[in-house]
Amino acid sequence: MELIDFHTHIYPDKLAVKGSQSICDFYGLEYHCTGSADVLLNEGKLAGISEFLLLPVAVKAAHVRSINDFTAKEVREHKEFHGLGSIHASMEDILSEVERIKALGLKGVKIHPDTQRFAIDDERLYPMYDALGEDMLLIVHCGDPRYDFSRPERLKRVLDAFPKLKVVGAHLGGWSMFDEAFEYLKDTGCYVDISSCIMFIGAEKTKEYIGKYGADKVLFGTDFPLWNPVKEVERFISLNISETDREKIAYKNARRLLSVPTYKNSSRLSAIIAIPTITPIIVILLFSYSRAIGRSSSSEINTIIPAIAPKRIPKIVSLKNGRKRR
Repeated sequence: MELIDFHTHIYPDKLAVKGSQSICDFYGLEYHCTGSADVLLNEGKLAGISEFLLLPVAVKAAHVRSINDFTAKEVREHKEFHGLGSIHASMEDILSEVERIKALGLKGVKIHPDTQRFAIDDERLYPMYDALGEDMLLIVHCGDPRYDFSRPERLKRVLDAFPKLKVVGAHLGGWSMFDEAFEYLKDTGCYVDISSCIMFIGAEKTKEYIGKYGADKVLFGTDFPLWNPVKEVERFISLNISETDREKIAYKNARRLLSVPTYKNSSRLSAIIAIPTITPIIVILLFSYSRAIGRSSSSEINTIIPAIAPKRIPKIVSLKNGRKRR
């Protein structure tokens, strides 16, 4: 079965240990994994995960651009990665960075109100919510009994104000306040992920919440590097749910939200689509040439093809070495 991890965090190599330790310290957890791209890919491979959504968090406004640049670079360099951008409420020009996130090829925005120290319904974020619209994704860390920033009722206010937003409430919409989260989010169309949930509330309770929200609205996530992907996949597989629902949660809902084509790089897809248009032109011209001279040797044909499409042919041929999505 295909698996897409919809909730991961990585850091630049030189900051990976420090960043991973910092997030563990924030939650009072034992250090498990180093949050680097290589470790995520290696652990993910062992777990049978084929693709990952990177969720960066800038705890300071001054770090937003560099963190978004790093995430975009990782997405470009690894076919397995998709990414969101980070935004901070105290930024001077949020809308410009949202446009830059889009231009970088990232799929939307992740906010973590508790570590970033602003509320989900902070009105400084409202222009961003409006700009995201239906085309880009918003993922929100929800729920922590120590803070008021990320309570699910705050997310409900945003969903009511921006009904077209495509939103995922992480951790079943409110970590440690799961029942409260469901009461606020049940009729909103909000998606939820199950990252950092099964080991705390157990398989049966997780199954119950999947049933309440509906499998069409639930996504698989590991919350790497907080947890080991292999163990998280084992927990997910242990859920007593139908295979139809398991496939929706494992990858089908993720593909729909990310609008992922067969080829991640849209330029490759465009090149493939162009082949039927270019090929008939070449064939017609070769046929006309052959009729004019009575016959054509292979050397003559090899000479004429570059003259017809000297720039296009190498691009089409290079597709043979392109990386196809699994």
